[in-house]
Amino acid sequence: MKDFLCPQCGAGLKFTTAYAVSTVCEFCNSLVVRHDLNLELLGKEAILQDDLNPLQVGTRGIFQKTGFLIVGGVRLNHHEGFWQEWFLQLDSPTRNSRYAWLAQAQGEYQFLFEPLELPKQSASEFKVGSGVSVPSDVEQRLGKWSSSLVKYADAFNIIDIRTAQMTHFLGQLPWAPDKNRQRTVAELSSTADAKMTIEFGSDKTQLYYGQVLDFEDFKFQNLKEVKGW
Repeated sequence: MKDFLCPQCGAGLKFTTAYAVSTVCEFCNSLVVRHDLNLELLGKEAILQDDLNPLQVGTRGIFQKTGFLIVGGVRLNHHEGFWQEWFLQLDSPTRNSRYAWLAQAQGEYQFLFEPLELPKQSASEFKVGSGVSVPSDVEQRLGKWSSSLVKYADAFNIIDIRTAQMTHFLGQLPWAPDKNRQRTVAELSSTADAKMTIEFGSDKTQLYYGQVLDFEDFKFQNLKEVKGW
């Protein structure tokens, strides 16, 4: 990929995946957005204080025999705490899932595929405890991963609906960071450790589909050294 220089400090910027449109400069913490061959400076990103998280940009892992690299992340705060979402570059992307996400909250790790776009819906149309069926095109979109995830997960129940604020950004991301953006999401679970998350945006609704695994199952490498971990 083309090399870029930070418009703030002149250091080299890393865009290792074609699906990343923004990055945080490793040297001056500037937020930079890529518009084709032009760069836009959005300002400074606050340094994320150590939260005893062993995952970091540069950590590698495996899901269903497919390797991935953490290239970016975002923290979202809500009234009961926060969760972290990591942007993953896949070693073997497919046409229907070019990248993926790893959601991390309260000791749970969810591998989530590139989201499906749904007809626009409102969070008010859903309530905790109600059931939601798997969309018919999920199996087609997941391709080689579908048999292990869809077979035993025909129906999901909504276990939580909450609104969170993006507060910190790390590395590369597939969209331009916006700290004024709030995200309302519904978390759905099945009896087969499969997970769905529905995100209600102002202009579209997206569905993330994936699976919960234990930390050890991802066979992480290049973890951040955390005292007592």
